[in-house]
Amino acid sequence: MFGRRATVICQFIMAVLVTGGGCTPSSSPDVVSDSSSSKRSAPAVNPTPTIVDIGEAETWDIIRMSGKPIGYQVTRWQTKSENGEPVLEISAESQLRLLRFGQPTEESMVLVSRETPTGELSSFSTRVSAGGNPMVTNGKQFPGKLQISNEAGGSRQSWELPLAQPCEGLFAVETSLKRQPMKSGEVRKLQAFVPILNVVASVQLVAMDWEETPLFSDTKRLLRIQGKTTLAPGQQIQTDLWTDAEGHVLRSYSPTMQQETIRVDKEIALGQRPANLDLGAASIVEIEAPLPSPAKTTCVKYRARLASENPALVFARRPYQKVEPIDERSAYITVTAVNPERLLVEETGPQDSDLQPSALIQADDPSIVALAAGLPDADDPSEQALAIATFAHQFIDEKNFSTTFASAADVAQSRTGDCTEHAVLVAALCRARGIPARVVVGLVYVPSKNGFGFHMWNEAWTNKGWLPLDATLSDGRVAGGHLVLSTSALSSQDSFSSFFPVIQTLGQLELKVEDFELFE
Repeated sequence: MFGRRATVICQFIMAVLVTGGGCTPSSSPDVVSDSSSSKRSAPAVNPTPTIVDIGEAETWDIIRMSGKPIGYQVTRWQTKSENGEPVLEISAESQLRLLRFGQPTEESMVLVSRETPTGELSSFSTRVSAGGNPMVTNGKQFPGKLQISNEAGGSRQSWELPLAQPCEGLFAVETSLKRQPMKSGEVRKLQAFVPILNVVASVQLVAMDWEETPLFSDTKRLLRIQGKTTLAPGQQIQTDLWTDAEGHVLRSYSPTMQQETIRVDKEIALGQRPANLDLGAASIVEIEAPLPSPAKTTCVKYRARLASENPALVFARRPYQKVEPIDERSAYITVTAVNPERLLVEETGPQDSDLQPSALIQADDPSIVALAAGLPDADDPSEQALAIATFAHQFIDEKNFSTTFASAADVAQSRTGDCTEHAVLVAALCRARGIPARVVVGLVYVPSKNGFGFHMWNEAWTNKGWLPLDATLSDGRVAGGHLVLSTSALSSQDSFSSFFPVIQTLGQLELKVEDFELFE
């Protein structure tokens, strides 16, 4: 929630990056409910914001995923002054440690929200370190808009986010609960800014019953609050909170990736040894029968099923990817191989953002410009894009999973990374050569695992249509073993929003190969 919601969503995104590669309706951990649930009062309207001195505090929580410890979070509350006005500054620092196909990876995140005495967002800053240089975002709320800037790898981008109404801060839920704890049966609605995704979300809280709730080493009687955050139509995340009588959140749980936080002492939080949770290996979607010669497939028909989502709404429709609904939880997905010799004409061309530099794709960085200038020319843009993909494959000479997500400029210096680093480098080089390009988030067949892993590759505009490219493959060509969830220009405004479909599918997806065709 916010702050649990803000940090949970951001931790989802950070963990998704580790997969290497929603909300599920599965039940929360066992608790004992109050037998008086049938006597809950009628839903209450939102309370009028009140000015309450929340005071200063420092709290520590452990973070678990699939029941295993993966890190901790420390949150600090302080009263400060901003432009001569009092503000409540709330900062949350998270540290995550996971394995990624056997290789350890560490990620850190700092969220800082400065809120007015009534809870409206005044300003914020975030810092995400997931390999390479950190991404730093700053923002300030003005009447009718948020002014935001984003910086990574020496590139800085600024923009404005229009607001229909003032939004609350990154920790809107926790400050709301501290100012006025909820009562059983009450319904509360908030509008809060989501960092990292850089959107304003609608949050609904429904107070349920008082329950005997297990914590780290004891059990307490806490109020269970069901929360739902709507980021966009069809994009929701559910989180349950357990609060004491003063509105302090002592536990949170989201069925997405089975992520939970539990309030503990500082010594316990820092003393926890992270489990060897390999999120990369755990995210593989296994299939019954192997897909033979995936690089030689011209067409593959899949049957996809999601436990609590509609795959026809989650998987992207592309000229080369046809999505046909079967029922609310199943769909056929047919992928046709596209290459320079077999381009599919598409009417929807590139946007300005597909050619412009961004915080992650620094097409104007001197190191990127120099690399692009050194590439041989090709008359056809599809051949030029394919040559860039094969160059990137050779240029990144240390293939590993220890870097979670570096920018193109970082990759140009380190020559290290996996699929995300290949994809941002290809996009930057294409744009530096005047070819619109974007990244694709989806799944790719991994023969050694007999399953599909979450993956990132590219599309480049060829004046006729979008050409898929995968620089992790030596020839850069994409066949029928790639399934598209989303595409993104990775603009500074929405750098990580394209990963939300991964959240919707992670741990939920079943795939079956119905039919396939091979090149003769």
